[in-house]
Amino acid sequence: MTQRYTEDEQDLLNILHADPNSLELNKYYKKYRPAFEQFISRYFINANNNQAYEIYPEAFHIMYINIRKGKLKAPLKSTLQTYLFGIGKNLYHKRFLGKNITITSDSEDWKEIPDCSDLIEEQTRNEEHKDLVKQLLSQISKSCQELLTLIYLKGYANDAVAEEMNIPTEGAVRKRKFICLKKLRDLLSK
Repeated sequence: MTQRYTEDEQDLLNILHADPNSLELNKYYKKYRPAFEQFISRYFINANNNQAYEIYPEAFHIMYINIRKGKLKAPLKSTLQTYLFGIGKNLYHKRFLGKNITITSDSEDWKEIPDCSDLIEEQTRNEEHKDLVKQLLSQISKSCQELLTLIYLKGYANDAVAEEMNIPTEGAVRKRKFICLKKLRDLLSK
């Protein structure tokens, strides 16, 4: 862990290992909300509290999914709060862009925010495919079911899957994933 973001990296690990319905995860959900709503209100002059309140759950969910998938991991290049602000900024642009929104540039917080629009679009696509994957999973081997469930339904990164399933390397995980997906594609073409 880097010294600069030690506390955030510990929070990241706690979020990564927290059950999705746990009080531990809820603690972090509540921790970042006030600063998030204040940031949205400062960054967008015409933003109101209801708009910031409306997009926060989705922004936090995207951050949580990115942590679980290994897209956000130590060493961090910004605080978790800053990362969450970036997601919120992009969600706000996407949802309220046509509503005469003015962006202020007097806030220093926005300068180090990563662009998360591709991640948001990817998350939406993944959600649409989850239901179909669940139906098809019941028709393949247990090991393929477990591997694909960890990757696509629980959001595990390849290294986490390797550890969970005692697979020697991430490359072996990718190969097994390819084979299992081929089986699914074959089922789809029937």
